[in-house]
Parts: sequence; C-alpha cells; structure tokens
Amino acid sequence: MNRKKANYSIIDKILNYSIMDDKTEIIKRHLTLSHYINANEITSFQKKCIDEIRVRLKDTLKLYPDYDTDFSILRWIMGYDYDINVIVPKMKVSIETLVALDIKNIKFEVPEDINEHIVKYSPAAQFFPGGIMGLDKNGNAIIVQPLAKAIPKLLVKTEKASLLHHLSIVEIEMAFTLIREEEKKRNTKLGAMIIMDLDGFSTDLLYMPAVRIYLSLLSLLQDLFPDFARSLYIINCPKIIGQLLMLVRPVLAKQTREKIKILGDNWRDVLREELGEEHLYPQWGGNKKICGKYEKINIRPGGIPPDNLLFTEERLNNNFNLKNLNKINIPAGSIKNITVRANKGQQLLWYFTCPKDIDFKILLKGITQWPNFRISTEFVPEFGNFIARESGEYEFIFDNSYGTFFSKNVYYIIYAK
Repeated sequence: MNRKKANYSIIDKILNYSIMDDKTEIIKRHLTLSHYINANEITSFQKKCIDEIRVRLKDTLKLYPDYDTDFSILRWIMGYDYDINVIVPKMKVSIETLVALDIKNIKFEVPEDINEHIVKYSPAAQFFPGGIMGLDKNGNAIIVQPLAKAIPKLLVKTEKASLLHHLSIVEIEMAFTLIREEEKKRNTKLGAMIIMDLDGFSTDLLYMPAVRIYLSLLSLLQDLFPDFARSLYIINCPKIIGQLLMLVRPVLAKQTREKIKILGDNWRDVLREELGEEHLYPQWGGNKKICGKYEKINIRPGGIPPDNLLFTEERLNNNFNLKNLNKINIPAGSIKNITVRANKGQQLLWYFTCPKDIDFKILLKGITQWPNFRISTEFVPEFGNFIARESGEYEFIFDNSYGTFFSKNVYYIIYAK
C-alpha cells in the first residue's frame, strides 16, 4: 500500500513537472507575439489568464467596472510576462489607487477637456509642461511632454511632491479612458504614443532633487500602468542624450526601453507618417486644428512660475499646529503606521516632513485610501486631507522598507475632525 502511494506521488510529481514545462514553453512562445492584436487574435492561453485574473480580482474589479476589459487585463499579462502571481497584487493596488483618486468619476467630452481638468488641481499645474494631444490615425492616445520647458529648481518649491504623482496618474488614466473607448470601437488593443520634446534643453534640468522625484514618478507609473507606451519618441535631442538615457535607464522596464525611438532632424516627417499629420499640432509637425471648445492649444506650457506660487505656510489654512509636531522613527527595512479612528463623513488630515524621502500611503481594512507615493519634503512639506468614505481605523503608513542603512525621522500631525 505504501509502495503504491509512493508510486502515485512520483507520478504526480512527473505530471506536475510536465505541466510546468508545457506552461513555460507556452509562455516563451507568447513572449514573441505582438502586443497589439485584434480581439479575435487573443489566444486560448491568454483567455485562460484573463479569466483567472478576473476570478482572483473579482471584488477589486467591481470598484472600477470600466477597467474590466480583456485588453486592459491583457496589458498586465503582457507587461509582466504572464506571471499571474506577480500581476494580481500589483493590479489590485493599481485599481485601488485609481479609485482612491476618484478618477472613474471624471467626465470629459473631448481630449482637450482632460488637459483643462488637470490644471484645476493647482495654480502651479500649468508649469508642469505636457498634456494629451488627442488620438493618432490608428486610435492610439498621443501624449506630449515638452520637458525642457520646465524649471525644476522653482517647481520643487511650488507644490508638494505628491502633486506631480497625482496629476500624472490622472492624466495617464484619462488617456487610458480614451484608449479603452477606441478599443471598443476598433476591436483591437491600442496604447500611447508619447512624444518627449527636449527643445531648449539645458543642464539646469538636471537639478538632482527634481531628478530624484522624476525617477520615482517613472517607477510608480510603470508599476501602475504596465504595457502603456506603444512608442516613445524623443525629439530635439541634445548631444548628451546618451548620458540622459543612462540616468533614467535604471528605472525603465525592459519593455519600455525597447520602445524608445530617438529621432533625428527628420522627426516631423516620422511623426506625420506614424501618427498622422491631422492629429499633430503645427508645433510638432502637423496641421491639427484647435478644438472649437477652446481658444488655444491647452497643452501645459511650462515656463517660470511666479513668486506668488511658491509654497508658504498660509496654504495650510491653519489646519496644523506646527509647534506641536509628533515624531516617529522608521528604521531601515521597516514600516510603521499611525492609526486614526474616523467616522464616515469625517475629514482626515495629515502633515509631515522627513529629512529623507519616505513612502507614504493610507489604508482602511487593507484597501488603499490614499496611494503609495515616495515623498520628498526637502522644499515643501507633505499635507493633505480627504473625507472618510466609511467608518473605521485608518492606517497612515510610513514605509522605509527599501532603505538599507539609515533610519528616518518623520515629524507629523495626523487627526480626524
């Protein structure tokens, strides 16, 4: 009897290894397939992966029904090489983040409405250059980032670091809303065509406190939006473009690096050919007309923010007694949390500073209420508030688990009213 059990055990192991080997081979083959396919080209294996994710994330997907499309889930599957166990927790956090920022309730009629919405978050928003140009000839979203129009040394003094993260997440998810609508119409998987315009580049852009925030943002966006960029065009490149790419390379996923196209003097011709002349504003080589709803192009222009936008404590509206800050120490490799009880409808408020960067998020029953952002308070303290959607114990989490040597002191005020 024991010998039979042993034999069955050996057979089970052989079968399991055989199944694993088969799955590995299937995944290898799928990694060579195009990411941009029609609905009828979705393979049986991809459908099986989509179904498994739907089952495992059924409660999370209910929070954001518009997100629950085959192509949306397929982006995760392709972006993370079919590793379902990696995908599920990351996708859960991503959807919870979008819900926490209330993005699903943002309404718009034309792409230009998205740009108009973004600048309402802060008077300083228009000085963070970029925006959504619309759709290209194939239905992909066109996002333009004229990075050289930014003044990093001043921008870091205008707003809390989390604002850039917040604006960027809203902008990309709104672009995804456009993409999902086009995917329904065209029955094909689409993506974003990103134009990084470095016209006017100077080494002032390499202000390291701002660079660190930007690199943190790139890492965050790749976590939240895998397989997002279909092509990333870099135009008006300075001579040191190689060094610039080396600077960002450590935070770029392999798939993202493979989509970078450094264009030469003929960049206008390339963009016209690949995106369509009528879909590009004249500044980027096309003849796109200004939307009749607006009097001018509303891509955020960047430029020099005026002195009255620099942060002062008046912006805190006397919500915090800065003479009575609490202190908490978070050792390297550790996480600590502050728990605050709030009833539904109460306002939760927070303020903190930290000499070094720190990850910060707010959870309720393990569900994201405020997204995890890596926060720098070198120039502007981190502060915010929201209305409790339900009663419970809210966890304000300070995360230094990525730290290797140094502990970090956080000076904070957190309360409900």
